[in-house]
Amino acid sequence: WSSDVCSSDLTQPFDFEGSLRRFNAEQGLREIRAAADAVIVLPNQRLRGLLNDRTPATETFQHANELLAQSIAGIWRLLSRPGLLPLDFANLEKFLRGRHSESAFAITETSGESRALNAVDQLVHSPFLDQGRALAEADGVLLSIAGGPDLTISEIDRVTKEVLKQCRDGVASVVGTAIDDSLAGRLQLTVVATRQAGKEPVDPAPRTVASQPPESTTPRTPDAEGIGGELFN
Repeated sequence: WSSDVCSSDLTQPFDFEGSLRRFNAEQGLREIRAAADAVIVLPNQRLRGLLNDRTPATETFQHANELLAQSIAGIWRLLSRPGLLPLDFANLEKFLRGRHSESAFAITETSGESRALNAVDQLVHSPFLDQGRALAEADGVLLSIAGGPDLTISEIDRVTKEVLKQCRDGVASVVGTAIDDSLAGRLQLTVVATRQAGKEPVDPAPRTVASQPPESTTPRTPDAEGIGGELFN
């Protein structure tokens, strides 16, 4: 028995790159799936939803590379950050090894009085979670909640309930929490949602995040608002 998990990180082409490049990418993805325990995939096309139409092409590809790097860093933080309720390699291994799962990964960060509900709302509408469908179809969810010394039990409870409300009944869930001084005034959520291959996707009923009072927000760059990708076994 080995305690190693082999993962690979890659991007998929934009739609405008043509069918041949898309075919080659899909063929390569199938080969990597067969060799690795997990593959983190960032569909470049979904990046379009985070950028405006005036973003130069060079910056768009740069954003794709940066988001891929940040997704790797996000997984590492999830596993290595000490916490009140830590998530570790054993948790990730349990969700990935031998399950042949199709999974999604996303990170979001918010601030302000309504940061808990705003963070969940960003996750639910994240293109990397397929506008929440990845949560609705998941049979396993890892959720990491990180914040500064001002993180409250009420926020942890509210985030957990709102995220799991987006999932099917009986979903296997593991929740971790961490206090990080560098996140003072902010709340950071990291989610890995898995669905075992071969299971039929559900047709989820629309679910909404609890309402919150409006607040003024400062515009953020795409990589700060929320990043993610898809993991495939």
